[in-house]
Amino acid sequence: MNSAYGVGTIVAGIGVAQLTMRRPGRVMFGFELLAALAVVAIGIAPTLPVLLVAMVVMGVALASSTVIWQSLLQRLVPAHVLGRVTSIDLLGNSVINPLAPLIAAALVGP
Repeated sequence: MNSAYGVGTIVAGIGVAQLTMRRPGRVMFGFELLAALAVVAIGIAPTLPVLLVAMVVMGVALASSTVIWQSLLQRLVPAHVLGRVTSIDLLGNSVINPLAPLIAAALVGP
């Protein structure tokens, strides 16, 4: 399963970095929605073929949105504060990533 995800991230990392986008924020949001649909597909049909395809799609979607986000940071944040902004971004991700599954479980659970 992790290998399928890795294949998706490699494909996306190479492909999306080559594209120029008119509205990168909307494209990034679209990739995040695609990742959410992949998670829903895993929940609806938990079979091996669906799981492998969904993991590839999730890898493509999440890596694409990450590439777009990082390029937006580099393009839009002034160079003299880029290090600080990137550090705050990394800190926020490090705090939210472990908490998000717990919050989602609390919302879904009884």
